[in-house]
Amino acid sequence: MAVPQTINDGVTAFGTTGISGSEGAVTIGGVTYVVETQTITPNWTQASDKTATGSPGRTRWTKQAYTGSITLQLATQSTQYPAAGVTFTRAVPNETGSPLTFVVLSAPYELSNSDTGIRTVTVEMQQVINSITTS
Repeated sequence: MAVPQTINDGVTAFGTTGISGSEGAVTIGGVTYVVETQTITPNWTQASDKTATGSPGRTRWTKQAYTGSITLQLATQSTQYPAAGVTFTRAVPNETGSPLTFVVLSAPYELSNSDTGIRTVTVEMQQVINSITTS
């Protein structure tokens, strides 16, 4: 008999490997997911002027929309993937005030031979500036 590579005594419970605290769950399109990891990146554009001699004169930075990705646990085999165009909110630590609204850009279907047996999806997202319409 071959030596097994993995031995499971039961199933790893959904939500046992997520991040802790209030950031540990998110609801997208009416479905609650456990958050494993998230990356939210502030984006800036830069415009620089030069003096008559070509030396740096001044620079202006302008804040743009946040972008990022979030890895979510799927509770069961039948849990739906987040759909593109659906919005959700996340708190951003370096922002004051209310949580920011993000839109799902993509949630690719992926399969892996994970030791945990917990299905996940990595969602690409961007901050909503105005309002989202889909067609």
